[in-house]
Amino acid sequence: MPIAFDNVSSVQATNVSSVTIPAFTVGGTDRLIFVGVGSSDVGQLTSSVVRNATPSETFTEKWDVTRDFGGGAILHCSGHYFIAPATGSFSITVTVAGIDDGVAAGAISFTGVDQTTGLGTQGTANGTSTTASVTVTAGTNDWLVDTTYVDAVTIVAGADQTSRWEEENIGAFSAGGGSTQLGSANDVMSWDLVASGNWIIGAVPVLAPAAAGSVVTPRLLGLLGVGA
Repeated sequence: MPIAFDNVSSVQATNVSSVTIPAFTVGGTDRLIFVGVGSSDVGQLTSSVVRNATPSETFTEKWDVTRDFGGGAILHCSGHYFIAPATGSFSITVTVAGIDDGVAAGAISFTGVDQTTGLGTQGTANGTSTTASVTVTAGTNDWLVDTTYVDAVTIVAGADQTSRWEEENIGAFSAGGGSTQLGSANDVMSWDLVASGNWIIGAVPVLAPAAAGSVVTPRLLGLLGVGA
C-alpha cells in the first residue's frame, strides 16, 4: 500500500508556552503522525509534544533547531513523529521551554508508512531572503514533509509541494507552515515569503515500507545448482 495523506490540523498563538490541537482524528493502517513546530522572538526549543496530555504518549523528536539572527530576531523550528498511533480522535499538545511571542504547530497524519523507522534523515536550513529552502534526499516511493517559520506575514509553498497547513499573520509579524511532496518529484522543499525576511526550515522523508523480498522459484534454484 503506497503512502497516503490522512488528516491535518494546525494552531497558532502569541505570548504562550504551549498550544493544543484539541481533536485530531487518524484512521487507516500503517499510520504515522508528524508534528511540525515553529516559534519566534524568544525562539525557545520545544520541550514536548504529547498525545492526550499523557507523558507516556510523547512524540519522538526528529530535530529541534534555533537561529539567532541578531537584533532580537530569533526563530525556532522542530519536527516530531509518532508511529502507529491508535485510531480515533485525541488532542496533541506542544509545549515550548518558555513564553514565545509567536507559536505555530501543525499535525499531519499519513497511512502506508514504514512502521519500524517511519522517517528518514532530516535536513534543516535558515537564512534571510525571499525563499526558505532545504534539500533532503527521498526515495521514489517516499514522501517529504516539512515545517517552516518565517519573519513574514504570508507564505506560499513551492511548486511541487502540497501545502497542508499555513498559520499566517501571527502577531502581525510571522508565519508558519507545513507541506508534503512526493519523493519522485525532487528533493527541494521551499516556501516563498511575501517579502525578504528571516526564515528557518526543516524537512524529512516519510518512508514507504521496504519492498517484499524476491521469490526464488524451484526452477531458479535448479538453474543455480541448488539442491542438485
